[in-house]
Amino acid sequence: MDVNEHTVIEFRAAYAKDRAAGCLQGLDHYQALFSGCDDVIAREFERLAGDDGEAPDDDLLATSLMGATVRETTADASTGRRTESTSPYRLDENLGPYQLEEELGRGGQGVVYRATDTRMGRAVALKILRHLGPGAEQILERFKREAQAAAKTEHPGVCPVYDAGIEDGIPYIAMRYVEGRTLAKCISETLQDAGTREDTMVVDFEVHEEQASPPATSSPTPTGPQNRSDVMQAVLLVEQTARALHAVHEAGVIHRDVKPGNVMVTPSGEAVVMDFGLARDERSDLETLTRTGDLFGTPAYMSPEQLRSQKELDRRTDVWSLGVVLYECLTLVRPFRSTSREGLYQAILTKEPDSPRRVNPSIPKDLAVVIASALEKETDRRYQTSLDLAEDLRRVREYEPILAKPTPRRIRLTRWSQRNPGLAAALGGLLLVLSAGLGTSLLFLGQSLKEQTEKQKALAALSDLKADTDAALDAYAEALEKEQVRNERAETANRTRLQTLESEKTELQKKLAAANALLKESEELRRATETDLEVSRKRIAAIEEERDRLRKELEGLRKSLSAVSGSEKLERLKQEVTRLSRQVQSLERTKADLQERLSKEESDRKAREVTNARLVELKNELERRLMQLTAKPPDAGSAPAKPPASKKAANLRTLQLVNRFSHPIRIRSVVARLPGGTETQVTIPGGDISSASRTTQVSIPRGTTSVAITFWRFDWRNRRFLRRNVVVTQRISGKSTTVELR
Repeated sequence: MDVNEHTVIEFRAAYAKDRAAGCLQGLDHYQALFSGCDDVIAREFERLAGDDGEAPDDDLLATSLMGATVRETTADASTGRRTESTSPYRLDENLGPYQLEEELGRGGQGVVYRATDTRMGRAVALKILRHLGPGAEQILERFKREAQAAAKTEHPGVCPVYDAGIEDGIPYIAMRYVEGRTLAKCISETLQDAGTREDTMVVDFEVHEEQASPPATSSPTPTGPQNRSDVMQAVLLVEQTARALHAVHEAGVIHRDVKPGNVMVTPSGEAVVMDFGLARDERSDLETLTRTGDLFGTPAYMSPEQLRSQKELDRRTDVWSLGVVLYECLTLVRPFRSTSREGLYQAILTKEPDSPRRVNPSIPKDLAVVIASALEKETDRRYQTSLDLAEDLRRVREYEPILAKPTPRRIRLTRWSQRNPGLAAALGGLLLVLSAGLGTSLLFLGQSLKEQTEKQKALAALSDLKADTDAALDAYAEALEKEQVRNERAETANRTRLQTLESEKTELQKKLAAANALLKESEELRRATETDLEVSRKRIAAIEEERDRLRKELEGLRKSLSAVSGSEKLERLKQEVTRLSRQVQSLERTKADLQERLSKEESDRKAREVTNARLVELKNELERRLMQLTAKPPDAGSAPAKPPASKKAANLRTLQLVNRFSHPIRIRSVVARLPGGTETQVTIPGGDISSASRTTQVSIPRGTTSVAITFWRFDWRNRRFLRRNVVVTQRISGKSTTVELR
């Protein structure tokens, strides 16, 4: 027996039971009881209603119409073949400009076809009414209101309406055709894969009504998705649905029938909201179609204010339904369950749902808080908009802190007392009686114990005196022993420190000697360079004088050359002119070489001056440290000397570290850089800076030019510090006292 056949048998049993009791329910009630099998239940409900000669209640029209984008096929329970239900139109016929191609689903009074708009050449989902019967005007008005409500919103997560009208007396709505499955179908298939279902009472129609078979064997409790990726996929679908509903609410429309059967999941994993048959326009001035006391919606997903038939429903009623859908997606069971409609109503109005983590331990704690906030019975404590719910779901997916807070225990105790007033009054009275009895017993017990106490005080005083004496002697001996150990440790520490200081002093003396040698060598180089520079300048001046003399002589030869006529003399003068020209060129080249050498030596001189300045600074620093080491060495038998508080305060300044992250950080090191390149490790009083206190203080030497702070960041996901160093370097000006870590 497959799942569809088993569902039909269970539906027949429930239908027969309600008919025998005279309280036959509408199609929406049975579709809610058998979620995920809407098409099968709708066909069987129509057949049974026809056999009884009854038409479905027109007040339940909106919940009996199937969603416009359902694309599911049903199989015959015995043969597994697709069955075609009777339709007002045959396939391949036209309804106005639409050519019918395939029946997608049906309800008590509506059928949905896949059709082609012959004007635009596009596929549409065509919903039409049939068998209007009594109350046709009200049914048509609701059908028109569904088209108007869906057409008011433009959002990718809302199924848009292309067209609406009446053709041959049959109303229709043309909507976007979307491939995919309903969320109810996804939940049903997950239940089938897990081999789980809820316990139901099965009644065989072949035997007498009173001979009901025992409850079906129950499989293990369904737990829903087990890994984080599957849980977050379900969360993402509900988040997309919430954002689409927020767009609907912003357009002034309340859906009032949010359930898995009205949410389509496309092959790409996108959620699409559909079926606005029960939607209400908040901004409309028209008289509402709902009569006082009417209940519209699917009972399992209705909010407490819907069940109370409150006229002023707002967008928070859809938030409640989203919370039920989210609970069912993550646990594969509904938060409120009962074998009767009255029991279901009472559970929704008075009982708190089981924690989803008890059903599915894979659900994170923050997500359970989000579900509980969406299912708050008081609307003021619920999420105020669908967008608020969507944003908290996004924060859960992205490991961010949520805005919702768990319900305080005081409020939970008050609600329990309101739900169970008799038991609460009995427990209160019992507590008062027990308190009075306990007080009386304690009074008599105190009087009897008082006499014993007085008798034992004398013995206790003597015992205490002896114990105090022994304790004082032991404390004195222990103090002497600790003092001796402390002195020995101090002496050892002083010897070690003295050796360390001697080693450091020797090393500093070596470095100082090396620095003096470098300075002496640098000074000799400077003097030699100055001498070379002076010689080069003199040579350049001599070359320039010789060049000027040769130019004058060359000029005189040229003038003499113009006046001479003899050929031999003329040739000799030309040779002399050529020789002088070459000498001038040679002098020019020599001058250029000297100038280049002079420039290079000038650059070297400046570089040596910079190096000398650094060497002087290093020498001064070494001399200062050497003076500190040789000024007053510690005694071998005394404790390490502490510098005076005033001198220490004069050499230090306070620096405030500010945590600008939204999570705690752990300071690993703080290094202060002094003039001359010297670095000093700074003592850290407290390593961690929380996201609440934000600040900590460290002491750095005066004259610090920059600080380098190394810290670890806290990982909220793994609840530990990431052992990766993050370094922040900041320059310290004369007056700055704050470093922001961001």
